Amino acid sequence: MGIDYSTVSQGKKRLREKLKNDNHIAQIIKRVEVDLSTMKI
Repeated sequence: MGIDYSTVSQGKKRLREKLKNDNHIAQIIKRVEVDLSTMKI
C-alpha cells in the first residue's frame, strides 16, 4: 500500500492517546470492533 511502518506506528500511538482522553471515540471504536467480530462472511 506504500505506507511506511513508522507512519502506521505513529498513527497507532496517536489513536491510543485519543482513546485515553476521549470517551466518545472509545465508544465508537468499541462498537466497530463488536460489529466486525459478529459479521458473517
